[in-house]
Amino acid sequence: MNGQQTTQHRVVAIAVVAAALGFLIFGSSCSLIMSSNWNPRGDWELPLCNGYYIFRTSSRNICVVHERDNYKDLFENVIDAYITCFQYNSRYIAVRRLVVADRALLDDIQSVDTEAADYYLIDAETDTIYGPFAEKEDFERACKEQNVGDLGEWIPTVPAPRARSFRNRQIWTC
Repeated sequence: MNGQQTTQHRVVAIAVVAAALGFLIFGSSCSLIMSSNWNPRGDWELPLCNGYYIFRTSSRNICVVHERDNYKDLFENVIDAYITCFQYNSRYIAVRRLVVADRALLDDIQSVDTEAADYYLIDAETDTIYGPFAEKEDFERACKEQNVGDLGEWIPTVPAPRARSFRNRQIWTC
């Protein structure tokens, strides 16, 4: 072999090794990103009680769902979209949901007048939904009638609650 061919072989060998290392580094970083629950859209889920969750699947769609038949990735929509805050205990879930006249015009739940809201109470043991209540006083009266007890402070959905987990898995709702 002459010197020129040897140099060409070295260049090709270096290029192959560099490509393999690049692929290895890229694959490792993708694996690390996926295992650390990186989520570019900011979608999250928070388990509440008795198979109920609050999900954020977009800036508009923050909803309460319930596991169907103990399938971890199959959920039934209970209160759909535009939930601005919630509170819960071991049995009950309370949510405050925006009343939106034209869903197509809503870009983000923070852009809507939050005075126009409905309140819901979910009994997670009996799967009973009370509401919507247009007035907070009516909602509070229903809580007293059901002997709900302490639900804690209202937890806003924007920004994401602290105890949430970011989602990478596909969630199916019915």
